[in-house]
Amino acid sequence: MLLFWVCAALLTAGAVLALTRPLLAAARASATEPVSTPDSRANVAVYRDQLAEIENDKARGLISEAEAEAARIEIARRLLASAGQEDGSHGTRASAVPAVKDRSSGEFAFMAVSAAVPVLALAFYLALGSPGMPGRPLSERLAKAPTAASGVEELVARVEARLRTNPTDGEGWDVIAPVYLRMERFQDAAEAYRRALDILGESPRRLSGFAESTVLANDGIVAEPARKAYERLLELEPGRVEARFGLALAKEQEGDIDAAEAVYLKLIEEAPIGAPWRQFIGERIDAIAAKRGNAPKANPAAGQEPVPATTVDPAAGLTPGNVPGPAEVAAIAGLPDDQRRQVIVQMVENLEARLKVNGKDQDGWQRLVRSWSILGERAKAEAALVEARKALAGDPKAIAEINAFARGLGLKS
Repeated sequence: MLLFWVCAALLTAGAVLALTRPLLAAARASATEPVSTPDSRANVAVYRDQLAEIENDKARGLISEAEAEAARIEIARRLLASAGQEDGSHGTRASAVPAVKDRSSGEFAFMAVSAAVPVLALAFYLALGSPGMPGRPLSERLAKAPTAASGVEELVARVEARLRTNPTDGEGWDVIAPVYLRMERFQDAAEAYRRALDILGESPRRLSGFAESTVLANDGIVAEPARKAYERLLELEPGRVEARFGLALAKEQEGDIDAAEAVYLKLIEEAPIGAPWRQFIGERIDAIAAKRGNAPKANPAAGQEPVPATTVDPAAGLTPGNVPGPAEVAAIAGLPDDQRRQVIVQMVENLEARLKVNGKDQDGWQRLVRSWSILGERAKAEAALVEARKALAGDPKAIAEINAFARGLGLKS
């Protein structure tokens, strides 16, 4: 509490000094400024004229040099005597009074502001603050059990305080690491995951979190620690998607775009419809295509952007036994824009024909609606949605799911 009042006093003094310094400076300047009266200026003008007349008389030969010098000395004596008399009478009264008056007004302003600043501050605090509320130091708050009103920052501070006193608490690091990751404190998250791994041992969740936070902390670069974590994660769970993608991204960053593209295409082939990572992997494939110089370009004749090969499922219209592999998908991606679109449209039409035979395939209907929607054929997507509702009429759950799917695509449900 003493420290608070010391800081408050220093802030008040600083505010008062900032407000009154110009007033004191003006008063000080007016007190030291020399004063010139009308009488003194008139005397100087008269004596200057007399000196000029002496020079004229000397030039015409009316007086000698010695007489001119004596006259100049006499005029100078009179001028000095007049100046001293002005200083002793008019000068003292004319200059001292304003100086005292200015200095007095400056001192009054200083005292008024000095008193007003703390008084006003105290009045505002009493009106708007809570002077009766007891102090709550952070250490005291952290010592108490958390309540429902405790915010995320307070809970994080509690865990951090405990970890400072007990840095070998693996459970604490394991708890706070994903919180750091959600708060986008990537460097802290990577360090917390590392400590949890060192203390508690490896687990797929810790390895995945450590790799992800390390990549994000390095602006998307898959550094060596993240690579090793992904490799170990694949050993524990061979089909882990993020590990396969992370290692493929590392290959792409190293320049091995062929190996990276093969993994990306395999992931696209295996990804279920609606998987959140499909679009991102498609962007990486398009980025590799751009590096090779065959990136998709705008199609002015169609009046729209071309549909990338990865936007629509290449296996949409094929039977499970005739799904194209990475080589076929790569071949489709390398086609010109118009030919690639024709191939994709043909696949979607094949899927539509198959669904007319087997209308109970809910996933197939969702793929069809999504494919037409992405291709820009909104009318065909809505027509497929109507057909899907007819085919699935006896399954209320399937109808509800496909309606929700349609709303997610922005179609009429």
